[in-house]
Amino acid sequence: MGRERYMWIRNFLLFFIVLGGGLLDGCSQEAQKTQTITSWEHVVASPLNHTLFGATFLSAEEGWAVGERGAILHYYAGKWEPLEPSPTDKHLFSVAFPSAEEGWAVGAWGTFLRYDRKEWKTVETPPGLETINLGKVVFTSPDNGWAVGDSAGIAHYDGHRWQKAEAPIMRLVQEHQQEANTEQY
Repeated sequence: MGRERYMWIRNFLLFFIVLGGGLLDGCSQEAQKTQTITSWEHVVASPLNHTLFGATFLSAEEGWAVGERGAILHYYAGKWEPLEPSPTDKHLFSVAFPSAEEGWAVGAWGTFLRYDRKEWKTVETPPGLETINLGKVVFTSPDNGWAVGDSAGIAHYDGHRWQKAEAPIMRLVQEHQQEANTEQY
């Protein structure tokens, strides 16, 4: 009986949210139809023949996308333009802007790029991250950024430079490896 009641309440709430929710905010059925997205629409073709892996927007009018073989695209005034030449030929997987004046992109083999509102430049890879494919970069503020990648690769930005950060899982692996090695003797 408990599961049946749970299912009834869940279905009622879904019905209310999906079908009845628009009534509470005064939306007409016609307005609800225009707000419902049922599929993706191809709006713009990439000006490069590269796969794109990451994108971010500073506003509705400006954004950046990054991809394979160092592809960097800039969106401005309704148009995507490729940055040529790119400062790298390595795959770029993620891009973030902690402020309107500074952007970062990360990618394969510990690639870090920095944008200073004028140009993208390569940044020296922190020791220990040279073989890491960095898949994501995020910032909580202009002086606190994190990049993560495969093999438990983590890098931290303190507002001045990137440094390798220790992944807690790697410490556990090392401890268990040491225990296994000492048990053999």
